[in-house]
Amino acid sequence: MLKRFSALSRLFLVLFCVLLTGCGASAPQADSDSACAEDSLSFVDYTRQGDGGGFAAGYYRLVPRADGSNNICFVDYQTRLQTFLCNRPECRHQDDTCPSWFPCSASGGTLFVSGGHLFYLSFGNRNPDIVASVGEDALPQLIQMDLSGAGREVLHIFSASDLIREGIVYDSSAIYFTCDSFENFEQNGNLPQRSLYQYDLGAKKLTKLKSLTINDQIIGACKREVILSAAAGAEDLSNAAEDLENTISCYNVDTGAEYTVLTHPFVAVGRVSDGYYYLYDPTTTALSRVNLSPGAQQEVIKKEVFGEAFLSYPYEVKAVFDHHLFVMYEIPKNEEWTDYSTSLQAIDLATGKARPITIRVKKSGGLAPAKEVEIVDESEDQFLVISSVEYYDVALPLNGGSVNLPYPYFHYSLIEKQDYYSSNPNYIPIEIMA
Repeated sequence: MLKRFSALSRLFLVLFCVLLTGCGASAPQADSDSACAEDSLSFVDYTRQGDGGGFAAGYYRLVPRADGSNNICFVDYQTRLQTFLCNRPECRHQDDTCPSWFPCSASGGTLFVSGGHLFYLSFGNRNPDIVASVGEDALPQLIQMDLSGAGREVLHIFSASDLIREGIVYDSSAIYFTCDSFENFEQNGNLPQRSLYQYDLGAKKLTKLKSLTINDQIIGACKREVILSAAAGAEDLSNAAEDLENTISCYNVDTGAEYTVLTHPFVAVGRVSDGYYYLYDPTTTALSRVNLSPGAQQEVIKKEVFGEAFLSYPYEVKAVFDHHLFVMYEIPKNEEWTDYSTSLQAIDLATGKARPITIRVKKSGGLAPAKEVEIVDESEDQFLVISSVEYYDVALPLNGGSVNLPYPYFHYSLIEKQDYYSSNPNYIPIEIMA
């Protein structure tokens, strides 16, 4: 058994099931396996780091300004340039005359590309003081625009009682997501009502597909199915994590048919990739997979990915890139567990072989500990990574004034995949254009 499943880790997992987690937009995960057909749904993977969404030609990112407003910028993989989503050389990119500019929303959101359009789905904010200060911009909204930023259209504005969950699925004709309604919060045992929705892009119509439990969340997609995970009882902190289970199921968006893929311990962590559900169990370090089809059997890839020493450490399972699962361990430097070193491991999903990634992000001001270099997107031969981070203050409106919050600004670079796996920091910097 793990010697330490920390209260912080448990609280994070529970809050992940109950509340909105994370503020950044995430990159869509591309299906690279023939198991998923050409008309497959795509998934905006919230387990990826970064502040935007990638597609074949580059990466769109949403960057806050000092006054709390935002700009969409585009990272071009071919030119290795980051530019504002604006074609006016004289533009200062600070108001609604600029196609890259968005007003302050004081909430997270996600960017993704589908059907030749760029979409921004803002999640909304449940803080009544912020909503009162920001106004309608604080509400969840679905916004469509051209890839250049022009032709912006607000497709739907949700109510103040709604909160969009991370984990977005889409194709060229519709967007699928979960939404929490707080309208009957107290009558519902101080829990929101979660539902699965479809937004039809052609008809411009929002439809509720089904009611969900508070523990249901979208974790992936394959073919025409949304993959859901639910851990019954996870919202009750009196339930021991070791006694809970996750149920993984598939929901067909065309027929409404559902089936269960598998049930596994709550402390084990799964990721959807290439038509499979990959399961990593930190209590044994076993890696297995299940084909996302009815009646599929669980296959063990490797019984023990790591040695016994890794069973002692807390863990974080990250995203899948290049058919590798990335797992981060925190290794205590003393018996009191007050100081740690980190160990980022890349696990080959075909063989279960792991190799350490030792390159680290440059320290911010020489004070913050160096973090592992996170992958945010990939092309055929390269990763887009966070090569350095700096912090600056962003002013958010609040109660007639403002409050300053630190914002981590990511500096991106490209790196050859083999250099990343070999921990050679041969970065190809992305130049930022004013």
